[in-house]
Amino acid sequence: MASIELFSQRDLKGDSVSVGADNPDFTQIGFNDRTKSMRVTGGEPWVVFEHINYKGDFKLYKPGDYNSLPGFEEKISSVKVVRGGLDGPEIRVFEHINYKGDFKLYKPGDYNSLPGFEEKISSVKVVRGGLDGPEIRVYEHINYGGREVILTKNQENLGSHGLNDQISSHKVIGGAWILYEHAQYQGNKMVALAGEEVDNYGHLGWNDKVSSLQLM
Repeated sequence: MASIELFSQRDLKGDSVSVGADNPDFTQIGFNDRTKSMRVTGGEPWVVFEHINYKGDFKLYKPGDYNSLPGFEEKISSVKVVRGGLDGPEIRVFEHINYKGDFKLYKPGDYNSLPGFEEKISSVKVVRGGLDGPEIRVYEHINYGGREVILTKNQENLGSHGLNDQISSHKVIGGAWILYEHAQYQGNKMVALAGEEVDNYGHLGWNDKVSSLQLM
């Protein structure tokens, strides 16, 4: 199970707290701006944020021990886990051949029924998730409507796809992405992680604002 253990002193010493899921506000657990070292376990990377609600500067940490946190000591206020990590691949099934049409992700396990996909699967792909197999699907309108563009690498200017300042929703298949307000990776930025689906940028104040994307 993925977890991140935070310590109030360097070298994994002092007071500590363990977090096993996304946490938008460390003031609620009494550990805001206190972390000086940390341990990431369970095979999945984490993104730490400077402010609550996943805002401000951020950095990705893979599993391991971090005896000090240059640039982030006593600055961490919220965290997100990158689901998929190293725990094993997922299967993506598609409605049509050649990976077209509607799709759905299935993690390892038994599925005795397939609501919405019975007798509809025509092609499948293995998706490693986490930081492997980077892919993000961006959409022109909210609720994944309008034009869809599938991206697997950095995009310094979405104008080349005709979607500059026109994206309103996204689905992240794999990778950890940074979405920027301006071209050439400039301006305000937002993090998008593997497995995340955002159906309306309006709720985040980002509707029709994204101009470039970059892998973390």
